[in-house]
Amino acid sequence: MEARRQELIALVLQAFKDVTREGGVSWSQTFVMDDYGSDAELAQAAARDRELDWIELSRQGPWNYEYAMWGFLDAISARYYLAASLLLDLETGRSAHPDLLLTYGPQKESWSLLDDHQRAVVAMYMRWKRDIAGLEQSRMEHRNWTRALQAGWDQYPPPDSK
Repeated sequence: MEARRQELIALVLQAFKDVTREGGVSWSQTFVMDDYGSDAELAQAAARDRELDWIELSRQGPWNYEYAMWGFLDAISARYYLAASLLLDLETGRSAHPDLLLTYGPQKESWSLLDDHQRAVVAMYMRWKRDIAGLEQSRMEHRNWTRALQAGWDQYPPPDSK
């Protein structure tokens, strides 16, 4: 499993290397959106999120990923924060990804900007999570990851890691 984890880290870094949040919603803005904030409050929130890229965000923060604000992200931001959350989980074991949104399948609007290579990496990650849940005998997690894969992610075979 450790070799698979290391391979996944490399694949995430490669598949999402050019992903930015430019033109998308920032994580801090999602909290303002949830509170029906003003345009001025949205601008202030955007100014707080100054990370250089999703790799920095996943490794150094700051990112209050404990709150489920994924539903307020547009497709640009969903792809950006998905990349950060995958890397965070793979490198630290701290989960920040939108488990529930992944269960809607790759056709969900949030994932519309993912290319097929990125979708294949996400599917590979989901298979890894499912297999870990199986090894840990966590039936509910295993079932949830299996169902998420069956929602359409399973059509993406593992990418060539070369």
